[in-house]
Amino acid sequence: MRYFIYCRKSSEEEERQALSIESQLTELRDYAKKNNLTVIGEYIESKSAKIPGRTVFNTMLDAIEAGKADGIIAWHPDRISRNSVDGGKVIYMLDQGLVQDLKFPTYFFDSSPHGKFNLSIAFGYSKLYVDSLIQNINRGIREKVRRGEFPGKAPPGYYNHPKTRTIVIDPATFDKVKSLLELFATGAYSLTEMREKFFEHGFRSSRSDRFHLQTTKNILENPFYYGVFPLKGELHQGSHQPMITKELYDKIQSIIRDKGKGKYKSNKKTNNLIFVGFAKCGECGSAITAEEHVRSRKRFGYYRCTKKNRTVNCDQRYTREELFIDQVKQITASMSLSEAWRDKSNKQLEDWVAEERQASLNELANLELQLQNIKDKLNRLLDLQLDGLIEADEYKEKKALFINQKIDLEAQIYKLKDQGSTWLEQAKTFINQAHQADLIRQGDDLVTIKNFLKSTGSNMILQNKNLSVTSLRPWSFLMKFNRFRAQCSPDEPRQIYDLGSRCHRGGWGDKESQSREGLATAEGTDLSTEALEVLNTEWWTRKDSNLRPPRCKRGALPTKLRAHKN
Repeated sequence: MRYFIYCRKSSEEEERQALSIESQLTELRDYAKKNNLTVIGEYIESKSAKIPGRTVFNTMLDAIEAGKADGIIAWHPDRISRNSVDGGKVIYMLDQGLVQDLKFPTYFFDSSPHGKFNLSIAFGYSKLYVDSLIQNINRGIREKVRRGEFPGKAPPGYYNHPKTRTIVIDPATFDKVKSLLELFATGAYSLTEMREKFFEHGFRSSRSDRFHLQTTKNILENPFYYGVFPLKGELHQGSHQPMITKELYDKIQSIIRDKGKGKYKSNKKTNNLIFVGFAKCGECGSAITAEEHVRSRKRFGYYRCTKKNRTVNCDQRYTREELFIDQVKQITASMSLSEAWRDKSNKQLEDWVAEERQASLNELANLELQLQNIKDKLNRLLDLQLDGLIEADEYKEKKALFINQKIDLEAQIYKLKDQGSTWLEQAKTFINQAHQADLIRQGDDLVTIKNFLKSTGSNMILQNKNLSVTSLRPWSFLMKFNRFRAQCSPDEPRQIYDLGSRCHRGGWGDKESQSREGLATAEGTDLSTEALEVLNTEWWTRKDSNLRPPRCKRGALPTKLRAHKN
């Protein structure tokens, strides 16, 4: 009687269960030799038997049906089958006489009715083992999810702890990944360049090569880094330490979307014309492109309209690169603060810290109340899902929304407890950014200037060789403020006031008459209507539950302003 040796291991990964196949072959060869069994072929497979469709196994059965062998030698019946289809097929082939014998070193089989019955029981136990294992694994996964532990492979920057079975920070790569995420958030790098950055920092694929572009994109889009993880379409809050804030994650996602629309360009250029795509034509709305020419060994750069709008006959001419860059720096300067003004403004903010403590406590109580409301909504949502009153897709969508709101509120509460009033922190951040603008506009780092204007303004328009930018709040106030200061004489003591003093505790006055009276008494100065318009423009004002700067009433000016000499 001729036999095939069949060996199988469950894992398809070569490094896992590597000794399983070798040990099976050794034992089965020795078994065949001791029992004088004729072996005409060996079939080796690395695939789970819990579902039908094993290629090697089916090939072996086809060879038996073709009459090339009469029996099978395997270590145990569970090596042959762990599902009802394959097990039933083997027993049916025994009934038909296609398979005349089965040999197992660990199990006795004879081709009698009782032998086939016992074999079917052995196959049934094999299937029961798999089904029970799946249930136990799923129960363990659900428990890990309830504890906020991601039941999978840790992303770069973390690793799976072998003892605690949790995902923890990898000290060797955590800071590297964090710096790379922050680097991409500047908007100055493409996905291809980020792939090179990951490679330069020592990150490799399974083939010891650079990450695939999709892998790089998946890392940048992974919500695990801000403290949550998706599983089967449902978002869960993790117990691991976040790498970045939700705010930075949202910024990264916005940049990824905008890059697909061409709003961000790589900073890796062969020339200095890096403002390609920065502005649009004011006449036809087409994008502004650039050209570079060399005449008499001299380089000349130009920015011009692409004139792709066929419905408008655009007459805009070229703008020299030097003129374009000068205007870019002038706009940056209009949204900047000198070192003296930065120090003076920061000092004023520090004086307000003590007065803001009570407001911070009220704000903290409000945030904690909102957080508790979100938790209650999550509980009620779960009850609706358990009672079958809400569809699974709607449940997942609502849960993801509430989880993200919960993450945002927890971050705000932590920041408020750790750093004090978020309102003051926003003011300090703005002042320091405005001072950085003063530094970069004096240098030649055009990429940084471009990114600054992208983050502080919109609607960049080039028309008649003039560049204009619509600045966002509060930068629009700073532009008007600097424009007013530039009109004042350095010999007059009237014109310089505490930057942002109107916003302190939401403003002091409600009546325009009181505000004008207060201004008129400052150093005996008669301020112009334009100056009043500038100072009446809101900056940061009273705080609300959403922690955003709302509009204040016009004329909400202090009754006492300090005037300073230049």
